[in-house]
Amino acid sequence: MYTTIPECIEAVAEGTVDYAVVPLENALEGSVPLTVDYLFHEAELYVTAEVLSPIQQHLLVHPENAARNRSKRFILIRMHWRNAISFCTI
Repeated sequence: MYTTIPECIEAVAEGTVDYAVVPLENALEGSVPLTVDYLFHEAELYVTAEVLSPIQQHLLVHPENAARNRSKRFILIRMHWRNAISFCTI
């Protein structure tokens, strides 16, 4: 099993697998630099298909925090959730 973008791309380049599905772009942050860099600089591979995968964002709050300052916390998170998504890894 391949758990990173480079591992997936290298497996295809070495012929270990026929295809890999890696993120090239996402709706919130645009292109995925790691994938783009590997495809252009590390491996001579071609994009052969596209898979669109719809996503849903969910905000999880610990029950102890939900009761305290509910409106203040929600407003703060609501204003900054897009920036927080960029810190998530694939």
